[in-house]
Amino acid sequence: MRFKSKRNQVELVVRKTVATLEAANSEADFLRKLAANGVAVPEVLDVRENVLYLQYIEGPTLPDFFCDEAAESLSTWLKDFYNATGEIRGDVNGRNFIFSGGKCYGVDFEEHVYGAKEEDAGKLLAFASTYSLPEEKRERFVSVLRKFLTEGLDIVQVEHFYEKELEAIKKRRF
Repeated sequence: MRFKSKRNQVELVVRKTVATLEAANSEADFLRKLAANGVAVPEVLDVRENVLYLQYIEGPTLPDFFCDEAAESLSTWLKDFYNATGEIRGDVNGRNFIFSGGKCYGVDFEEHVYGAKEEDAGKLLAFASTYSLPEEKRERFVSVLRKFLTEGLDIVQVEHFYEKELEAIKKRRF
């Protein structure tokens, strides 16, 4: 995000400190790979020591943008991610997705996960179905998300991972 100034160039950036230089370079390389393959992620501006400097993406995270358009955009983002990496997202915490300009962006790529797409779908559905929102809005979002996320997936496996994640959420939250 840039600000107008007569004399200076002023912009917001994200400064992300990770454990090591190796971890910073690994995440930066992964973000660059995703961007090169058309996946919407923040641009890597710089890496210094164990700090990544990333483009600031203005917009709400998943818990704050539950709507039909967001569900479709998130599903499209995941499909782009799978095509680019051959991995699953793994960490489908709703705060790792930003909705900006009608488009979903993924953030926070410290971990690389291999597994079934059904695992991501099940975890996302569990997250969405347990988030504190007005019931009608939450049910509508889950319904639309389920439609887009499960297309071409093994529904039995999605349900398995959904139930498994619901149990994990109960343990974390209570």
